[in-house]
Amino acid sequence: MSDPIEVRALPLASRVFSVILWLACAAFFYWMAFTQIQRDHWMGYALGALSFYVALYWVRAPNLLVRADDAGMTYADMRLGVFLVFGEGRAAWTDILGVDTRRMSTRAGTFLRTRVTVRGEGGAGKRRFTVTSPAQGYVPFLEALHAHTSGTAAAMQGLGDDPAQAQAALRPSPWTSSTKRLVLVAVLLAMVAMMISLLRHAYRG
Repeated sequence: MSDPIEVRALPLASRVFSVILWLACAAFFYWMAFTQIQRDHWMGYALGALSFYVALYWVRAPNLLVRADDAGMTYADMRLGVFLVFGEGRAAWTDILGVDTRRMSTRAGTFLRTRVTVRGEGGAGKRRFTVTSPAQGYVPFLEALHAHTSGTAAAMQGLGDDPAQAQAALRPSPWTSSTKRLVLVAVLLAMVAMMISLLRHAYRG
């Protein structure tokens, strides 16, 4: 390949929006717990802590998921991500042991999830990392995977790393982007309404 291929999780604007949104939720729940609730304060504090944790996760989580070049790839190690600890791993193309691509469905639409299994650094054990089709650079990365695993013993599951099958599976659904956004907003509003209802119940109690 002439230039390195990078797979990024979110555009910067979306990442900043997510952080601000969850920080605003945390501030709201802390305010409710501190000033509005007379009993069961823990509920407001727990929801505030959860919202703050999600915001911190988006601040800490690496946006660059994979960087592939002629020698191999550097990938984000997310194994300890729940503890907000993230690292990096490095694998040569010959270290690829398997590729598993599946079509996943959510209320907002469908996407592809690709899990790549590689040998651990120094040949010790196995490592696995995941990329999804909404990520920037997903299809070029799949094409690079396909080019370097063709004719090897790497195990392919689901759609494997075949870019033609992946692009066929990613054909636009009847849902438009605007419809997906409306559904997402509706889900978020429903979640906020449910949380407010729980807090009001605690306040009246």
